[in-house]
Amino acid sequence: MTDSDIEGQKAHLLKIIDDFRKDFDMLDDFERQFIAPQMLFTNPCQVEIIWVLEPIEFQLLVLFHNPHRQDKEIIVQGPFKTAEIGEKVIKIMEEPRWRERAPVIADTWNISPDVGDMEHKYSDEFWESFYDFLRWINLSSAYSFPLGFVSSRLFGSNDMCFVFRGNVTNISPDELNQKSSIEAARMMAADKRAKKTEVISHIPEPQKNMRTFFGAYFTPAVRIGDDVELSFREKVFGPDSFQYPKYEFGFTFHNRMGFYDRYGLVLIESVTEEESIKIINSIFAISLIQGIEAFSVRKSEIVHSESPFDQNPLGKPLGSYSRKISEITGNAPNFFARIRSTQIHLNEMDTILRLSERVFQNQKLNELLLFLLESNTHLKNYEFSQAYIFCWLIVEQHISKKFRILSSGNKEIVGKRGKKQDPDKERISNKMKLLYSNGNLDVQEYSFLTEYNKKRNDFVHSGKIITESDAENLFKFALKIIQNEIAALRE
Repeated sequence: MTDSDIEGQKAHLLKIIDDFRKDFDMLDDFERQFIAPQMLFTNPCQVEIIWVLEPIEFQLLVLFHNPHRQDKEIIVQGPFKTAEIGEKVIKIMEEPRWRERAPVIADTWNISPDVGDMEHKYSDEFWESFYDFLRWINLSSAYSFPLGFVSSRLFGSNDMCFVFRGNVTNISPDELNQKSSIEAARMMAADKRAKKTEVISHIPEPQKNMRTFFGAYFTPAVRIGDDVELSFREKVFGPDSFQYPKYEFGFTFHNRMGFYDRYGLVLIESVTEEESIKIINSIFAISLIQGIEAFSVRKSEIVHSESPFDQNPLGKPLGSYSRKISEITGNAPNFFARIRSTQIHLNEMDTILRLSERVFQNQKLNELLLFLLESNTHLKNYEFSQAYIFCWLIVEQHISKKFRILSSGNKEIVGKRGKKQDPDKERISNKMKLLYSNGNLDVQEYSFLTEYNKKRNDFVHSGKIITESDAENLFKFALKIIQNEIAALRE
């Protein structure tokens, strides 16, 4: 490629910019309000092109609206080979214009754009667009893309990225939405004037009666359904498009509307986030009891969505969707589509939901169930002391329950000093001894509980480390307790 090729591309873009400005100047102020600011080629605007020539020609066009830079500045980076594009762009991101602070709306994702003394830069906004660009280049090895527009996406809060097969000389103003946006602005303005209404942006939207849903993904990843095997094509290239979470399968939970999708997202209609976390964790905990590995969900991992009350969203994607912090280490389908995850058949999921609904009515049992889920989460993260303590809470509740039953049926039960004791105030070690002496604990159980009570005391009072085997053994014991409690509930 010669310098004249690059200059030819710049000239083509300058003509598109100038033509847009001429058309834009012919619009009145009312009409101009109907063009998205990201699509404007008005002053100031800048264009930077990332150009890949070999083996297949692609370009990524970045449209800026940076008031601190020269208007109509056009930079062409490349041409590059596909094999070198990654390292080349990494170096480009170190250039001053890319390290400038980006004008990002702070609460877009409920996070601050700056972290500590680190400013949120244009390069921080660009990585997703560049990742998409690489994906299109990779897909071109299997698909034959015609010359011209391929895709576009919002870049930051006020800029835009476009992907093209070929180069900018192969595109028309229509492919940058310039002509169409001008024409659409005229049509929308005319329609509003005909109806004698004010500009939409000046009219407060009527309050809609909305259902609020909170949800979370199963972690570790699961696939829910009877036919979840991916085709070879899907494993290689992923889903045909980015698959947003969906209200795919419906259920009810104590008269609340609930949904889940094939990628393991569970949503529940709820008034508060705290309430929904408790319900979702109950569902995950029953999954654990049923033999499906599951961890507890944290507030930072919660998905939030809304749907109109007068519509059943079943089968629709989550129209209003947000996820705090970022795409956490959950089960988002674009990351997990190729993984052969644990499968939960639809009848198994129905059993989990019905059983969790029943257990949720028993507040004490549900609390113990959540303790078990917390313990498993800590255990699998090598946090053995925390896992141990959560399991010991289950054991103490179990021992206290057995002791209350024994005390209520036997008035002669006495404590260490020969006096009848309040069951709730008796020390756990004394409860175990009395249960053992009355035949309510066998030798093996008593020996195990005595040993593990000492380990608990050594940790709490002396800081003695809980080992992995200690935590695992107590977890297995606590798991049996909960399984027996749920089995009794089912009878």
